[in-house]
Amino acid sequence: MQNDHRKLINLNGEWDFTSQNNSASRVTVPFCYEFKGKVSVSRMFSTGLESPDDWNYIIFCDGINYQAEIKINGSFIVKHEGGFTPFSSPIAEGIMKESANVIEVKIDNNLDASRTIPLNNTANYPKNYGGIYRDIYIIAVPKIYIKTANVQSEIDINFNADIKNTITLSATEIDRYPVGDRKFTVKTELIDSSGTVKASSDAVQFSISSNSTIQAINKFELNGPVYWSPEYPYLYKLRVTVSLGEEVIDEYRSDFGIYELVRKQGVLTLNNAEFKFKGINYIEEFGGTGICATYADVERDVKLIKSLGCNIIKVYGRPASSYLIDICNKLGLLIMEEIPVFTVPSSILETENFLQLAENQLNETILAHKNNPCIFAFGIGNDFDVTGAAGQNYVKRMVSAARGLDNRLIYYSTRNYNEDKCRELVDLVGINFYDNDLNLLKNITTEMKLKKEKVFISNYGKIINPSNTSGYSDPSSIESQSKYIVDFIKISKSSALMGGFFQSFSDWNSDVPNLKYPDLTNQYMRTSGVYTLYREQRPPAIILRKEFLDEDIPNLNIGTFTKEAPLAFVFTGLITFILFIYLANSVRRFRENVWRALFRPFIFYTDVREQNLIPTFHNVLLAIIISIGSGLFFANLFFFWKDSQLLDIMLSVIISNDKVKIYADEFFANPVKLIGALTAISFLKIFFISVFIWLFSLTLKYRVGFNNIYTITVWGLMPVILLLVFGTFYLRILQSNTDFVVIGLITAGLLYLISIYRILKGTYLLFDTFFLKVYAYGILSIILLSGGLLFYLNTTRYVFDYFRLVMTFLKM
Repeated sequence: MQNDHRKLINLNGEWDFTSQNNSASRVTVPFCYEFKGKVSVSRMFSTGLESPDDWNYIIFCDGINYQAEIKINGSFIVKHEGGFTPFSSPIAEGIMKESANVIEVKIDNNLDASRTIPLNNTANYPKNYGGIYRDIYIIAVPKIYIKTANVQSEIDINFNADIKNTITLSATEIDRYPVGDRKFTVKTELIDSSGTVKASSDAVQFSISSNSTIQAINKFELNGPVYWSPEYPYLYKLRVTVSLGEEVIDEYRSDFGIYELVRKQGVLTLNNAEFKFKGINYIEEFGGTGICATYADVERDVKLIKSLGCNIIKVYGRPASSYLIDICNKLGLLIMEEIPVFTVPSSILETENFLQLAENQLNETILAHKNNPCIFAFGIGNDFDVTGAAGQNYVKRMVSAARGLDNRLIYYSTRNYNEDKCRELVDLVGINFYDNDLNLLKNITTEMKLKKEKVFISNYGKIINPSNTSGYSDPSSIESQSKYIVDFIKISKSSALMGGFFQSFSDWNSDVPNLKYPDLTNQYMRTSGVYTLYREQRPPAIILRKEFLDEDIPNLNIGTFTKEAPLAFVFTGLITFILFIYLANSVRRFRENVWRALFRPFIFYTDVREQNLIPTFHNVLLAIIISIGSGLFFANLFFFWKDSQLLDIMLSVIISNDKVKIYADEFFANPVKLIGALTAISFLKIFFISVFIWLFSLTLKYRVGFNNIYTITVWGLMPVILLLVFGTFYLRILQSNTDFVVIGLITAGLLYLISIYRILKGTYLLFDTFFLKVYAYGILSIILLSGGLLFYLNTTRYVFDYFRLVMTFLKM
């Protein structure tokens, strides 16, 4: 980075910090903040150069999340969008001074539901910290300088490496060089670890004018190259020089490695040996410092990952940091990195704004990292809709953009294996297997043998309760995570899979509260790691290492777990049902009204119209019983789904406020609270239906008291009381056969349709008006109210689009 011809101006260190509420303080860059909002940071700096006008200046930012606007000495430099891709920008002449320079960076980490990458409120995605969380610096370069070097190597039939370096050269002020002596040349050399030049191109002559950019190409051959591999990460030093005669004007250096990767009929070979992924997903987050990390932090992680027997990592949902890439180059660990296109429905995926953002981030990632030997493949997204034309167009566009910059493998990851229409457009496809039944994996691998697919498992693992050591029969125990690793790798080794990536190396915080949260003190924490957020090892790390290194696996404790079936559901159902039977048997008038309301509704509603009033006590008591039945049924269903990531996706989309989401998640995990909340919602629903009918009555000549209207509503919902019977044991039924999810929903839907019909019938009899008018107003009102709510949710949060996406995931 810095040499005799280039000078580094390090901008890390103490900065002034001002947040959106005008609170001021000091921060040490790199830094990050957890809240969502805008901040401004600034500092003074000196160039340390005696003649600052003799240099060009380029500012480099390795990571600022999400939007950044940079000014130096009051002059605009660059505005950048995309929090995980490195970017750079030239600084115009005349801005920089020898000392007392002021740099100001305005940062905004707010995300949007459709116009940012990643999207806002994305479930199962790492936390959206803001800040300058990676290095920021300025490089002073000569007036003629090397802007970029794009190096490609190919092994020929003689096992020599043919190397091509496409060099981009820029100049701002050519007049400082004498006209007759402007014989500029550019040359590329490869230097081995001992400092010996092993291969060199010819010095290619070029001409360039002021304020222009050109390209020059260096080609040469390296005889008998030493290959880079995870087992033996041999690095050459690439040196590119620009000279004027014998005088070197600029010099660029970087690490460079050579290996041969071939994919044929679903088999990968690296340096002529079959290569299977022994991978792990890596999230660059650290206890106490968020996404800020020192070089030593990252180096420790890479050494730990290597000790597990891993040969590759996948940086989960974002590009890798420069620290991670540099260390993996040196220690021998391949990297798959991806842009943060994560859980995106087709309606967003097909918009030009989103496509352009994705293409920009992909271009920035590839241009910054493509010369590094550890970079194995570039990912274009995770769990976006791959079932239709929008997904196909997106993949084609991203692949086309990537192919124009580099020849590495392109992949994406998805939960949808069976309906995937984009698979043939990329080199590799990852299947996300989030805590699913391994029998599904067996079915996939059996089908793959017939198709010879190019498939790997991009995500397998479990979220566990770190304090649970009750044996692997308990799905939330530490032992269950170990057993899952053993069973998965057994299937993988006997299949055509290219391997997989365990989720994850360490625990991590998600951007939205989790529906499944074993850590009761932090609902954002995803406890899926074999190490904690503070890098404390868990027992499954030992199992993973033994599997990767083909060592004997110790016996695991099975335990005596039985599926959770809270008695709250049964007790609530039985007590409420007994109360209903008691009232029906003991209170004659209540029994008669139940009979008439169910089997002779015309007479019942006519009696209500004729002021044969039902006691308010009966109305309220029946409303409570019906509400408990409805609440109990849906509480069973939601409790059954409480560990579902698909439900978590929908809740995260619908509930945009984190505090409300935390409360909702707590209710889903607590049967008593869940029953109480859904019962209260059902009771209020009955009241609001009555209020709506009362408002309708104001348009009519015939006036009816609110108590009569409330009676019609409550007793019209009598069929829903059957949900009380169903809901008492529904959870146990679902645990024995999940097909009853659909059966139960259809049953509930039919009961509510019958009840709506009964309420509308009671309404027209109560008001003695034309029945078509009531049905028309009622149906139209339902359509307008429900349709208006759904339209609002879909236009602001894309609820329908996410629902369709989630439905495609169910077809895995």
